[in-house]
Amino acid sequence: PWLVELSARKIRISSGLKAGAFMEFEADDLGQRVKQFLLWAKQQDKAQCYFVLLIKPSGCRYADLLRALLSKSGYETGTDLLPENWSAF
Repeated sequence: PWLVELSARKIRISSGLKAGAFMEFEADDLGQRVKQFLLWAKQQDKAQCYFVLLIKPSGCRYADLLRALLSKSGYETGTDLLPENWSAF
């Protein structure tokens, strides 16, 4: 699975296969971050790709949007919560 850390300021992803290895989407606004992430996500194999959204409190309002867009694109998703001051990667 791809781990997706979601906060109000950024979207970070990691495959979890390499410790400390991640990619970050940090555009100035949420719409741009989501677009960047979805462009990347659409390059992943739907048959083998699964996204686990790791949602921080500041990212809660955006989690449903991101989950819906991933589902609409044909991807399976799961969710978990993170404290704001934690980093998943």
